[in-house]
Amino acid sequence: MHRFIVTVAALLMRGIVLAVTAALPFPSVLGVRPLASSRRNNTATVRYMSFFIKDDIVQITQLQGVPLIEMPKGLRDWAERFMKAAMEFARAENFRAVWVLHAEAVYSYHHPYLRSHLVPEVREREVKRIRANIELHHNVTASGLGFAFEDIWFKWQNHGNARV
Repeated sequence: MHRFIVTVAALLMRGIVLAVTAALPFPSVLGVRPLASSRRNNTATVRYMSFFIKDDIVQITQLQGVPLIEMPKGLRDWAERFMKAAMEFARAENFRAVWVLHAEAVYSYHHPYLRSHLVPEVREREVKRIRANIELHHNVTASGLGFAFEDIWFKWQNHGNARV
């Protein structure tokens, strides 16, 4: 397993169980899913985080919730934790940057999952709620951590890297 996955798993959710997936060959989409215990002693995915590593840049493409699953209190800042872990890893591995995709460039922003039985007023309200959450996780979190917006990405440069 790639060092990034192990490092992010260690940094991101200290004390939280993670499921990590990777498609081969590398570089490819990598996914991290924080898990929470359910009432039946099973674990349930509570959020999805997907990213690529390409040209020494960590490209975060998705920070997304799971319908009908409440985020455990200890994980409410999960998007910020993930970005900070990616930044720490970029510094440690001498990567050039970490990029976070702008909310409006995310597929699920324009095509959110909605239950088909919802009446039009509720569907409209749900679309607004989902988009607001995607904007919070991507745009607000990245901006708050000092990422600069450029094109469709929020970008953080690792100034310790000679190739920046």
